[in-house]
Amino acid sequence: MQVTTNESFVSRRSLIGRWCTILGFVVLIVGMYISLQPPQQTGQFLVPWFTLIIGIILLNVGKYNSMRWGTNPRVDKAIAQALKGFDHRYHLYNFVPTIPVDHLLVTPFGVIVLETRPFFGEIIHKDSRWRRPATLGGFFHYFSDGGLGNPTKEAQRDTEAVQNLLKERLGDEIGSKVIVLPIIVMTNPRVKLDVTDPVVPVVKLADLRGGLRQLKEAPRLPADVQRRIVNMLQWEPASQGSQVSSTRSNTWLRTQK
Repeated sequence: MQVTTNESFVSRRSLIGRWCTILGFVVLIVGMYISLQPPQQTGQFLVPWFTLIIGIILLNVGKYNSMRWGTNPRVDKAIAQALKGFDHRYHLYNFVPTIPVDHLLVTPFGVIVLETRPFFGEIIHKDSRWRRPATLGGFFHYFSDGGLGNPTKEAQRDTEAVQNLLKERLGDEIGSKVIVLPIIVMTNPRVKLDVTDPVVPVVKLADLRGGLRQLKEAPRLPADVQRRIVNMLQWEPASQGSQVSSTRSNTWLRTQK
């Protein structure tokens, strides 16, 4: 399987997560130290409150970035490992700036939007609704892991964005005929899923290959159409310095597995 990953983007986000976490703890410790000192000037009692707010913000930013880009193995490498064994006709794109989703898999049967989530603990999903159980553990995970949001709607939105991209780059006639399917992938092995009648397939990372079997029932893409999709998604040197590079650097790692 071919893999294209924006290494610079991932490294930068991982570094942000690491340093924001460290600075968050430092700010909280400083605030605690100041709160234990006898008041020496007016307004000193406000300093610990400011440091508390700043520290919590830094810790949340650090946690967000660390969970998505600072895990070991990293999410993009974990996906590539889960898909190991697919031949060269499969191409995985991670954090490519010209693609509107983080992870996109081009296959001989269509295009897959991989909507990843690092959630852990017990999660209940029915139809298009997501929630945690009304238990002490669910309450704890809500505050430690954050809100679930609605991965189903986000996956549908991202799928529509990819379909629109294909129509724009390949033309409506060809782009509209390319099958684009979303799959929600839980990347944390500690997640416990209770899934009923999902609108969008939900799988654990270890079961991702099995989740892709549904594609084999779809008509095979013409070889020239798949080549056009791969060519249009490739990074080109001319894109350096464009506006998109401010969010995802155009430094790439292409590997063949």
